[in-house]
Amino acid sequence: MLYPISISFGFNTIADFNAWFPGPYKTGLIRFNTMKKSNQKRNDRLLPNGSPRYVRCYDNNGKTADRYTIVFSRLQGIGYKGCLYLGANNQPFYPQGIGMTCEAPSAIDKPGYSHLGKKIKFESLPLDVKKLVLDMYKDIWKLV
Repeated sequence: MLYPISISFGFNTIADFNAWFPGPYKTGLIRFNTMKKSNQKRNDRLLPNGSPRYVRCYDNNGKTADRYTIVFSRLQGIGYKGCLYLGANNQPFYPQGIGMTCEAPSAIDKPGYSHLGKKIKFESLPLDVKKLVLDMYKDIWKLV
């Protein structure tokens, strides 16, 4: 008996799926996550190597509870007025963690950013903070 299943393990083709799960599966019942080329190009442009392109990250070395500040930039191009930023500590998903979004009428890191701490690369952020930033970034830019 065949059962309809939906698999989201990152298999892009039926051949990839069959390599992992050989057997009498009816491929019409399986949905593969395929993306249009135009959407893939947009994703590649906005998330080169999996890192968000339009964010600026700062670390104040623990001077405040929200150690990391992440500023989302270039939002005017998608109709957003003002500045959207995120304040977070090392563990934004924990009950006592910090992961809050804030808005300002203009960029909080222009002309200077010394009050936010040292500018760092996205890759230097803790894993949980990266996940939070990526989730927000994908939501803001409507990425798949």
